[in-house]
Amino acid sequence: CFSKTKALPLFRKCKVSYQFMVCLSMNGKDGAIMYEVAYIYFITEQLDQALFFIESACQLENENVWYLQLLASVQQEKQLYSKALSSYKKLLQLDQYNQDWYFEIARLHLLSGQPREAIKAYNMLEKEIGFNRGLMEQKKNIYLDIGDKKGAIQELGL
Repeated sequence: CFSKTKALPLFRKCKVSYQFMVCLSMNGKDGAIMYEVAYIYFITEQLDQALFFIESACQLENENVWYLQLLASVQQEKQLYSKALSSYKKLLQLDQYNQDWYFEIARLHLLSGQPREAIKAYNMLEKEIGFNRGLMEQKKNIYLDIGDKKGAIQELGL
């Protein structure tokens, strides 16, 4: 079913993508252009292409936070959880105060079937921000999910 309202934004993205590709053909070593192309591919759910371009951008500028964030997002969408974990851990090395990255690491550990590693990620966050009731509840729930009542009780401080 054709819809003008859906087709026009996609056409604009394709046109923009084409323009970035022309720029890339003139300067193939520009991380910013590769990032933009990767982002367009990411939002249009062309994940293999997005991964190729964002990996290339990260090779050129391996400490660029924007590039690494997009790399981690693409890796998550492609269910490359161990690679996404590595990307988020690198992001934490660059900025240990970004709480979102701790949550993403914990979530990826849960998706990978590593609940105790998720708890470790929450513990690392708690070291940075101090006690947080929400984190305590998250950790307690994980302990209960894995059948560790003792861990849940300890988390509650009982």
